Amino acid sequence: MNNNQYPQSFDSQSNTSLEESLQRLANQLNETPRRKVSLAFLYSWFFGNKDVLIGLLCFVFFAIPAIFLLLAATMGVSSENTLDFIWIIGCLVFGILGLVLFYPFCKAVFYLKNGYFTLAYLTQQGLRYIDQNGTEHYWSIPKRHFHQPLMTFLHNPNEPYLIAVGSNPQKIMVFDAQSIPETNDYIGFSIYMEVFAIPVLYDKRTKTFFTVAPKMWRLIIPIGIILWTTLWFFVSFFPAE
Repeated sequence: MNNNQYPQSFDSQSNTSLEESLQRLANQLNETPRRKVSLAFLYSWFFGNKDVLIGLLCFVFFAIPAIFLLLAATMGVSSENTLDFIWIIGCLVFGILGLVLFYPFCKAVFYLKNGYFTLAYLTQQGLRYIDQNGTEHYWSIPKRHFHQPLMTFLHNPNEPYLIAVGSNPQKIMVFDAQSIPETNDYIGFSIYMEVFAIPVLYDKRTKTFFTVAPKMWRLIIPIGIILWTTLWFFVSFFPAE
């Protein structure tokens, strides 16, 4: 699969056709309430966006050495003085903050796999949507979209949003999705995160989301994480004499 399989512009679509296309997309996704995501999709999702990388790398860089050093000290493998423990706890705090930044993207994957898809419309009261029980809700859009990483500032207010509703209908995940024409076996659409877009295909047979293969340079990130983790494991549990 390559990027040439996806249309480069959606300007030719009218609001009506986009609405119909997104509604059809939502209906077909709701036919399979337990969906899956491919490894390539997860890789593009977590390693292809700078916001999630900040959280993930913050956790890896700070929390992993702190956790290993604390475990080694607890098990008596190495001894740490008071200043060392202050440094370790500080790193652990920064690492936990990184997880806080990383969490919304994990939640978004859960909504993709298990959420109820529907359309939302921008009103003066906020985004108007109807849950699977037919109850109408309004979601007040915050000035900062920190907790909604899929919301973009570039969305046309006259176009509907594709959203996923969780078990709590008051909590939603907003997808600024532009529909891509479907085939007999696949449903296609793009998810926009600010100016970054993930072209997604959904295989109706395997009930799996997948996307284009990640670029080779991104392999450096997980390799670096593995090497960093291995380094601090040996530093903590096999200290130099």
